[in-house]
Amino acid sequence: MRISRLLAAAALLTFLTGAVGCNRTPAAPPAAPPTTPPAQPAPPPATPAPQRPADKEAMAFMASFLKARMAGDAAGASAMAVPSLAGKIRVSTPNARITAYAAELVGSSDPAAFNFQFRLGFTGVQPGSAVTVETGQITWQGGLKVAALAEPAPQSLALTVGKDGKLYLNRGQDTALVGDLATLPKMFSPFGAGPGVQFGVGKDGWAVAATTLTGDKVLWVTRGGHPLLGVSQVNWSAAPAVTPLDLLFEAGAIDAAWAPTGKHVAVTVAQPSGNTDLMVWDPAAKQRFGPNLMNVIGMDYTVKQIRWESATVVAFDVTQGGKTTGPWRYDVISKALTKP
Repeated sequence: MRISRLLAAAALLTFLTGAVGCNRTPAAPPAAPPTTPPAQPAPPPATPAPQRPADKEAMAFMASFLKARMAGDAAGASAMAVPSLAGKIRVSTPNARITAYAAELVGSSDPAAFNFQFRLGFTGVQPGSAVTVETGQITWQGGLKVAALAEPAPQSLALTVGKDGKLYLNRGQDTALVGDLATLPKMFSPFGAGPGVQFGVGKDGWAVAATTLTGDKVLWVTRGGHPLLGVSQVNWSAAPAVTPLDLLFEAGAIDAAWAPTGKHVAVTVAQPSGNTDLMVWDPAAKQRFGPNLMNVIGMDYTVKQIRWESATVVAFDVTQGGKTTGPWRYDVISKALTKP
């Protein structure tokens, strides 16, 4: 009897416990962790336009053509052209040579043709000779033939000294003043001199002047006891911005040639020692450097025929003991000198 009562109580307790559990509010499920949408893949890089097989041939032909012009090899340049153009390959400035060239590929409506706009920088062989820049256009087609060669543009650049003694740059009918001896400083410090070291500036005239291929800058060197070397920024409607760079002491400048990019300019300078050296300026940085040939070949040498084979390499010949060797090459970036 006692056992049955215990069993009944246990059953009742189980029933009540289940009833209470049924009335409970079920617990909320745990919040799902935030999800980050998958990263979208980056778009593939743009595929460059495929280079046509003839592109390299066209560029190689243009380089060969202009190098022949720069070397004064009119016959070699003419041999690359169609016969009807052979007589048009010429150096336009008498007694002059090409010191630099630049070419760029321009548009063409014919996919098989290549139009090149080119500029040739000429300089005279005598001190003070004018420098001319000639422009033209070549259309190249297959077979390494020139299909058309434009005559020199009517707005070629030329440097002249006026009757007033001032230095001018001419471009067609336009004229820009680029040098006035009266406005140059009376005293100046040579490159590398200590503070306050100055000497009188020679103002007897203009020894050498050279323009960039684009005509935006002109390098000039005066004549006198202490020639002044400087650069003028050309302004076709106002006075130029003039930057004196160096004083050459008793040395005199013989020749000058700008790199095709207009960043560097090479100058041959006759030293009091009897040597004629190559010096290179970076006008923007106001730096001067050179190959220091005296340490390489000794004394009694003359650097001549400076010309730029690229934007960074200037080539030149050297005469010593009656013998001329060349081309020597000087890299204005690495400062490496390469013998012929």
